[in-house]
Amino acid sequence: MPEPQRRVPPRIQALISELGLRYRPTSQTDIEAHSATLALLARDLAEMPPALLDGAIARWAQSRPFLPKACELIAIARDLLPAPERDPPGRAISDRYNDRIVAEGAGHRPLRWREDAHGNLFLVGDNA
Repeated sequence: MPEPQRRVPPRIQALISELGLRYRPTSQTDIEAHSATLALLARDLAEMPPALLDGAIARWAQSRPFLPKACELIAIARDLLPAPERDPPGRAISDRYNDRIVAEGAGHRPLRWREDAHGNLFLVGDNA
């Protein structure tokens, strides 16, 4: 059974159309094939946030002389995403949560997180 067609949002379609203008086919290339390639690219990238796709296209256009594949734009987009909050190596998860309790003013009952040897977290009072 064929896969259902994804609806391409207008902004994604516009970005891919602009990309197609940047990388026009040569006189020897079939214009219909170029249009079909752009349509497939738009469909493959239909779910990407437009701002992220715009950034990936801009970065690609500054460094590459040929039309990208979807996987190449996706890889650039991943690089553009902000890195998730990471703890320094060796820092326990419980330390991060304890810092949050202190920062948020946990109230009158002093609580803290403890971590056992298996990485399980437990919320305990200071007397534990």
